[in-house]
Amino acid sequence: MIKPEDFEPQLKREKPLVPGYWTVGELAEELGTSIRKVQVDITGDAKLRVKAKVNAIKVGSVYLVPDSDAIKYIQVQQKRIKKNIK
Repeated sequence: MIKPEDFEPQLKREKPLVPGYWTVGELAEELGTSIRKVQVDITGDAKLRVKAKVNAIKVGSVYLVPDSDAIKYIQVQQKRIKKNIK
């Protein structure tokens, strides 16, 4: 299992807003992307033919991503960003 300590550089998030979960805003801030992009990755978008890339729980109008899924998502997105930079 991937742990937050395994990231180089370290993750920016110091204290979770909701223990055990990441919010859409926290993920967007960590990745340096927009909240909308993260939300589309969570929900998918039929018009854009984008499938959901990460599991999340919807609580009211807020999506919460479990720590394990969020860390995997961050790792995949960081690899994608690094690949596009090269």
